[in-house]
Amino acid sequence: MFGLSVYLQDGALIKNLENIKKMADRGFNGIFTSMQLPEDDESRILVFLEEVGKIAKEKQMKFMVDVSAAYFKKQGLSTNKLDKLLRLGINGIRADDGFSSQSIAEMSHQMTVGLNASVLTQKDVEELKFYQADFDRLEAWHNFYPRPETGLSRAFLKKKNQQLKHQGFKTVAFVAGDSERRYPLKKGLPTLEAHRYKSPFVSMLDLLSLDTDEIYIGDGGISEKSLNSFGQYGQEGLIPIEVEAVNARYNSQIFRIHQNRPDSARDVFRSRFSRSWGISDIPSENCIERKKGAITLDNASYGRYKGELQLCKKSLPSDGKVNVIGQVISEDLELLDYLNENQKIILIERR
Repeated sequence: MFGLSVYLQDGALIKNLENIKKMADRGFNGIFTSMQLPEDDESRILVFLEEVGKIAKEKQMKFMVDVSAAYFKKQGLSTNKLDKLLRLGINGIRADDGFSSQSIAEMSHQMTVGLNASVLTQKDVEELKFYQADFDRLEAWHNFYPRPETGLSRAFLKKKNQQLKHQGFKTVAFVAGDSERRYPLKKGLPTLEAHRYKSPFVSMLDLLSLDTDEIYIGDGGISEKSLNSFGQYGQEGLIPIEVEAVNARYNSQIFRIHQNRPDSARDVFRSRFSRSWGISDIPSENCIERKKGAITLDNASYGRYKGELQLCKKSLPSDGKVNVIGQVISEDLELLDYLNENQKIILIERR
C-alpha cells in the first residue's frame, strides 16, 4: 500500500486536494497529515481536515493524522470518544508523545492507531495486551527525519521491522519526494538516511525488501515519472525501466513486458519467455563488454539459448555468443538490484 502526505502550509488548499485525487487515481490509498505543526495556522486546520476528509471518504482512502496527547487535551478530544474525528473522515491516529497504553487501547477500538515503531518495546506490547487493545487496528509507524544525518540506518530498520512483524504489527515508513520538498529545510522527509536523495520509487522498493508493509511519501509531492512508476507497480506489479536501444532491429523484443525466471540468476535478469519468441535470424554482432544495465540477446552461436533476452545486474565481460542490443539509463540502474524471482518489468524508451 502506498500513501501520500499533505500539509496545510504547503500552499493553496485546492492544490493539495487536486494532488490527492491525482495520486488516488494512480493507486495511492493512504493520506497522512499532522494536526500539530507549529508553522500551521490553527484557525484553518479544521477546514483543511474537513476538505481532505471528504476526498478520503470519496476515494475510500485511509486518512491518518499525527497528533499528540497534549493537542488532544487542547482541543477537548477524548480518547474514548473519537466521533468528532471520524465525522471529519479521519480513520486513523498516529499517536505521538504523551498517550498512555490505556488511551491507545481505547482508541484502537474506534480507529487505526499508529505507534512509534522505532521506540516500541516489549513492555509497551504487554501493557497494550493488558488493556485489551485491538491489535488488528494497531500499526507500527517509523518517523521521517527532516534534518540531514538523522535518518535511520538500513540495519536498524531491518532488525526493528523483523521484531515488529514477529509481534504481529504492520510496519509503515516514509520516503522522500523528488518534486516539492517540505518547508523549512527542504532536505526530504525519509525514514532512512540512505534514501534522502534517492528516487522515491527506488527507496520504496528498498523498504519493501526490508519487511515494510506500507510506504508513504513524506514530502508534499513526487515527479510525474515517479508517480507513473508507483502507479504501474501498485496496479500492475510492473517495475518500469527506461532504456536506450542500441540496435533498433530488436525494438519489438526490447520494448515490452518481461518476467524474470522463478530461479532468479545472480548476475542477470533472464526474460522468461524470450526464447519462445522465435526470432529467425540473430547474427553475431556488437559482442562488446556487458556493462551493468546492458540489454543482451543470445545469438545463433549459443545454440538452444538463442533468442534469450537478459538485463545485466552487474558488469560482465564480452562474449561472442551474446549481442548487446540496448542499455538501461543511468538513473534507473539501481532498479536492477530489486529484480527478484518472477518480477515483471516493462522496458520503455527513454523519454
